[in-house]
Amino acid sequence: CDRVETAQGLFGAAGVEIYLQQLLQEHKAPPDVVAKLDALTHEPAADSVLSPKVSALVAVLREFSNEPSFHAIIFVEQRHHATVLAKLLKRVPGLQSFVRPAALVGHGGRVWRDVAGGVGEKAMGMAVKEQNETVAAFRTGEVNLLVATRVAEEGLDVPSCHLVIRFDALTTITGCPGLPVLRLASL
Repeated sequence: CDRVETAQGLFGAAGVEIYLQQLLQEHKAPPDVVAKLDALTHEPAADSVLSPKVSALVAVLREFSNEPSFHAIIFVEQRHHATVLAKLLKRVPGLQSFVRPAALVGHGGRVWRDVAGGVGEKAMGMAVKEQNETVAAFRTGEVNLLVATRVAEEGLDVPSCHLVIRFDALTTITGCPGLPVLRLASL
């Protein structure tokens, strides 16, 4: 599947585990299958199961390990990427002591058609209340690293940061005017 290959390239094997677990939950896979994969997604993620891009990100973040009031935002293009990367960073030894990540994504939905031709909508993002709670946690320091889609670029009031990183390639000219952004080059 192209999406799994994309996840492998962006995040490494540890990220694929998280991505597959999310897909299985979304598509209501048997609970025992989800539980087995869920167990894997809580184990520490060794450097050998991270992609070169995530390894470079981890190296940058480790430079701030002695910063007591550390705050950062990592921008990604897709909602799944935000949730996978936030969960993955929680598993990286050396970051667990100071990085408290959370995903922040838009609240849009997705329309789908079932086999019988019925149309429905499936929530893909965060509710406005959940977005506000995540931003509030970022302001208080309960969360100190947001992995966000463009929702954080477009009008949410977030505190100043030590670091802003664009993890995915830039696809639009909108962004964070005036903010220095570190872009992780394709490795």
